[in-house]
Amino acid sequence: MPQPDLRVETTKTAKRERKREAHETTLASLGRNLGHFYQMYGSSKAALLQLFEVDDLESDPLERRLGSSNFDPQLATLLKWMLSTCPSLAPMMEEAAADRDPGAALNRLARPIDQGWSEARNTDTGTLKNAVAANFGIEPGADEFGDWTPRLTVTGKDNWGLNHPQLSVLMTPVHDPPMTDEDIAKLRQPGCLVPCDKWYPWMWEGRNVDLADLELGLLKGDILTKAWLITYFGSALKPKHHRIIAVKEMGFSRTTTHSIAYVATLMRFVLSNERRIDDGFDSSGFYCELLRFLEHPDQAEFTSGLLDWWDKNVFPSSIGDRQNTSVIGEGGTWALLKKKRAEKGAQRPRYLPPAGTTVHATVSSHSPTPDTPPASPSHHQSYGPNQPPIHPSNPAPIDDDSVESEDDDVARQPPKKRKVPSLRVQSEEEGEAPAQSSKASKSTAALKKQPSRRGGANGANQGARSTRSRTGNDGS
Repeated sequence: MPQPDLRVETTKTAKRERKREAHETTLASLGRNLGHFYQMYGSSKAALLQLFEVDDLESDPLERRLGSSNFDPQLATLLKWMLSTCPSLAPMMEEAAADRDPGAALNRLARPIDQGWSEARNTDTGTLKNAVAANFGIEPGADEFGDWTPRLTVTGKDNWGLNHPQLSVLMTPVHDPPMTDEDIAKLRQPGCLVPCDKWYPWMWEGRNVDLADLELGLLKGDILTKAWLITYFGSALKPKHHRIIAVKEMGFSRTTTHSIAYVATLMRFVLSNERRIDDGFDSSGFYCELLRFLEHPDQAEFTSGLLDWWDKNVFPSSIGDRQNTSVIGEGGTWALLKKKRAEKGAQRPRYLPPAGTTVHATVSSHSPTPDTPPASPSHHQSYGPNQPPIHPSNPAPIDDDSVESEDDDVARQPPKKRKVPSLRVQSEEEGEAPAQSSKASKSTAALKKQPSRRGGANGANQGARSTRSRTGNDGS
């Protein structure tokens, strides 16, 4: 494994300009994924040190070594997630464990992971700050809660939080009884910090809190949902394609309690006038308090309903793995067509011939009468001893798919033809009408297909009459 650059930079500019090696870039990406999809705060070094507390990383990272007192189930679970997300981490850890100083080698692996972990929070807060200042890309005058007045600036945070007339209402902690103007004035004083277990009106749906029912609309606020979409899908209006691919690769197909708590913690900082997310206010405590609330057994029913609400109303339906119930019923148009055809065919009376009869296709020169059903020119069926006849008292089952409407029967009947006398040549010696010779057959077929060159159809009729006269003279 290539040795990483262990130089210690002291300025922010040097840290930003520092170029990572390939394996460090991979580990930093792992750290960013940790923050987005697993846990907002933590120590990757402590998780990597669980390598010495388990027997086999590949078979079961959670297997405890006998006699070890440093095994931590939560850290081992974190290590398992890291190994499943980043397959190249396992060989790096094996090489670090074989180093002369495995602790220092693992520390070198943990450094870029923790840097990526921190970068995720800083990058997301910068993105959300710009989005809030632009009112999440909503057109001016289109927001039901109105535009920011005065406008929020992204170059500083002096007019954010309690210093902004609109944000001041949203950033006043929920309290019973509600906080007075004097209490809010005290919060504006330098050095005054709000406890991390306080929540804010912007976290509720409609930006309104009902003190009689605090669970009503909690964690359904429009600011929170818009910020969540921007954090994970790049836009509050339409998910970006490359972000959709990224979340699919991470298996992020449903809303999680971590993702809600993570974005809520970021937004508490963004809406405030604080300079850094990790300075002053206890952001880690705020995140852990929300997570404990959502994952507490007493809140199981509330959390289940909340996650279902997010999946239906916030999570893009094209990405989620849930099954969307159709609102127009089951079955396609083809199935409906077959059903309607079967219903229509069942109402139509059918002609059933007597038993033991043979049905031949004939062409009649007159229209069928009501008492005589029309014969189909495409059917020829005889009923033998091994085949039960169709009889009105014993009708045969009819396949619904083969049922045809009356309109189809009328449309498929051939056009009426004039009866043309048979052109049959009789033998002179026997006086009978044997089978036509090949020459007569060819001449007859040619006569039927092509009209006469002299007079078209009239010429053909004249030729037929002349042939009939010759045939009658020869046979008499």
